[in-house]
Order: sequence, then C-alpha cells, then structure tokens
Amino acid sequence: MILPDVVVHCDWSLRANKRIYAAAERLNGRWTLHQTDLVPADPLDLLLYRPGKSLFIGLDLPLGMPQAWAKQVNVQSFRQLLSQLGRGDSRWQSFFDVAETAADISPTRPFYPLKAGGTKRQFLVDGLNLHDADQLRRLCDQATDYRRAAAPLFWTMGAQQVGKAALSAWRELLLPLLANPTVNLALWPFDGDLFDLISQNQLLLAEVYPAEMGHHIGIEFPTIDRKKTGKRSQLARKHNAAPIFALADRLSLQLDEALQAEIKNGFGDAADGEDRFDAFIGLLGMLLVLSQQLDQGRPPSDTITQTEGWLLGLSTASIK
Repeated sequence: MILPDVVVHCDWSLRANKRIYAAAERLNGRWTLHQTDLVPADPLDLLLYRPGKSLFIGLDLPLGMPQAWAKQVNVQSFRQLLSQLGRGDSRWQSFFDVAETAADISPTRPFYPLKAGGTKRQFLVDGLNLHDADQLRRLCDQATDYRRAAAPLFWTMGAQQVGKAALSAWRELLLPLLANPTVNLALWPFDGDLFDLISQNQLLLAEVYPAEMGHHIGIEFPTIDRKKTGKRSQLARKHNAAPIFALADRLSLQLDEALQAEIKNGFGDAADGEDRFDAFIGLLGMLLVLSQQLDQGRPPSDTITQTEGWLLGLSTASIK
C-alpha cells in the first residue's frame, strides 16, 4: 500500500496567528512527528515543507456545501462551485463578502452575519430560501453518538463557527492551488477513494474534524472542581496525555522530544494551546486512517459525495 511521504493537519483560523499545523513524515518506514507550529504567512508555503514529497493535508474546516443550498444555485458538485469561483463568474462576485444585514443575504451571498447585534439564524434560512435550519447543515455536520453537531458552513458568528475560516482557506489556499497548473491536487472524497488518490496524486486535501477524531483516540475532558472542562483548559489537555501516548505506542509513532514535552504540558498556557491541541489530534486521526485502524468514511450516496463532502473517519452509522 502506497502512503504519503508527509501528513499535515491544519487547525485553520481567519487570524493568521491562530493557524497551527502538526506534521508527520515517513522516515525509514516509520512516522516521525514534530512539535506543532504556525502555518506560514503564505499558506502555499506548506507545500514546501518537504519539497518533492507527496503530501496529505487535513483541514479543520468545511470542504463541501449543503445539498439544499446547492440546489438553490444549480451547482451539482463542490468542484463545480470552486471552478466558478476561480473563474470569477459574475454571479459569484459577492460570495466572499459576509452579509452585514438580513437584506444582504442571498443564495449567491450566503455567509452571515458580519458582526453581532440583532442577528438570527432564521434570517439566514430565509435569505437562502431554505425550509428550516436543518438544511443549513451537511449530513456529516449532524450530531453523532459521541459529539455535538458541527456549526453550519454559512453561519459566521460565535466560538464554534467555521464560516469565516472556510472563506479564508478557500480563497487563500484552495483556489490558488486549483489554479496552479504545476500542482497535482486531489480532493477527498470528491475525486475518489482515499488510498487510490494517495497513489495517484502528489497533493491530497481532506476535511478533518478534531472533535470527530478525538473519540477514536480516547480523548475525554474531566470534571474538575465539579465543573465540566474542555479543550480550552490546559489542565484538561494535560489529562489527555495518557491516551495520546498510548496511541503513539500502538501505531509505533516516533515523537520528537519537543513534541513529547508539548503533549505533557497540555500544549502550553498560551491562547493558542487549544489550537495546537486540535491540530495534533487531527493529525493523529489521519494517521489512524492511514494505518487502516479507522475506516476513511463512506458518504451514503454519490450526490452527497460530490456536493457535501465528508469528514475523514466518520461512519454514517454514528450519525443521529
């Protein structure tokens, strides 16, 4: 089985100082993992991490679009949407402009709101001509047996939102890569089976959700002083060092000294500690899939595969 030379997972943010990546490279048949780091100022420089090597990049943001919205704008696939955005088709001229008011929302200007104050998710439902808020989410965004639902693509408000990160990454990374004739880019699952794509392409991108992967790694957040914790707590992140090291042993991963110290310290006490944690958990999940100890995930239909995409490692059986 052919494997990529380098695997990278990015915890993406609208703010460049909150974009963190974790990386692993195959050396002498074994994965060696390094300390987390900032994504380069020019995200395309990620391709220079190991020049000439095959690269598998996971992104913690939506790659795909809600099926109900796709029907509104008569787009049959995510690839088709990216192609039209890349050409600068006139009907998409406001696509990257986040709507400030409910009146600004339209099917071709679907991201909302620009700022807090008097906003309602129902305004987005109405502006996109949808029936209800459920249609804002893709199937893979739905809650599962072990995690809550992911935020809808087009909603851009709150700590859980992913809309602004998606806009940023699509514009700064995805479209430039697709426009570059020297880059042999594949998108999973849109272009085929994961392992087939790895064997055929120099660069592969997939959507990876750390909250999804955490379950398979054994990540749990303890109750401390009778209060529930989460990834924002350094102490809670330290609590998860044991399952992380256990998985590393199981997969025979080589962790460099700086990374080992980072794990034991809960990825630090700085504001980006949770981002470093997410970047690393996403990477571990990708390595679980590559080791075939976790199935890549199978969208339930060709239509969903081509429009909505899928989360790496997600089983349809777990969706509520």
